[in-house]
Amino acid sequence: MMLDWNDYRKQLAAGVKEIGQLSPDTIKGYMALSAAGQKMDLLGAKVRELIALAVAVTLRCDGCITVHTEAAIKRGATREEIAEALGVATSVNAGAALVYSARVMDAFNKYPSAAPAARAGSPHPICVGELGCPAACSSPGVRCIALMCSAASGWPCYSAL
Repeated sequence: MMLDWNDYRKQLAAGVKEIGQLSPDTIKGYMALSAAGQKMDLLGAKVRELIALAVAVTLRCDGCITVHTEAAIKRGATREEIAEALGVATSVNAGAALVYSARVMDAFNKYPSAAPAARAGSPHPICVGELGCPAACSSPGVRCIALMCSAASGWPCYSAL
């Protein structure tokens, strides 16, 4: 077990209570925002909790995870529905990383001192076999940098595009 989620939820409630005592308007504002998001009720409570879990994973919020897992279960979410929502979160996070990777390449291409040869790509393609590739790649000019490279592995070499 990674965490005692039930105990953590109790600790979190005590911490939020303390914040409420010190700054009641903060908690009132949070509660108003939460209520506003539920007012139309087009999605239903269970779907809202599944979305909350996906967002909790994206934000890496353990407090959100414990609160919304309990709420999703109370609203009838199954283990499989939660897993599907988490799959969406995983996919969106991977997609976001890909989008921002494209932004990095755009920034690189716009950097004034980036050499034209570097922008055009390496003159020596690199093998990108998944688990390794033959030490002596059959394609001329292809360098293998796979960690598990061995002539006996049988993995094909792919030239970098």
